[in-house]
Amino acid sequence: MQNMTVYSASKAYLISYTEGLHVELRSQGIHVMALAPGIMRTSQANAFGGITKYLPALNLPAVTRRSLNLVIRGQLIYTPRLLYKAYRLAARVTPDTLWSYVNRF
Repeated sequence: MQNMTVYSASKAYLISYTEGLHVELRSQGIHVMALAPGIMRTSQANAFGGITKYLPALNLPAVTRRSLNLVIRGQLIYTPRLLYKAYRLAARVTPDTLWSYVNRF
């Protein structure tokens, strides 16, 4: 997608930062988790437009409840729904240059 540079860089930073905090604070009994939900039913979802209108939107209260339960149990990253989990996995194993090509559409 166009104009996603700051969003993508911020998301990568927050995931890395969360991983570091998770490790540093667990000995103190503090749990840190990153939520990588995909498309949520919010006003921001409409701002992205494009392909996002074809992706399944998630229910914010349901994702929030599940996230709180998982962070208490010590989970590091939570991505709801199989589709978004598969996308996250594909993004990790696919070269960035390929994503740059795919995101042009």
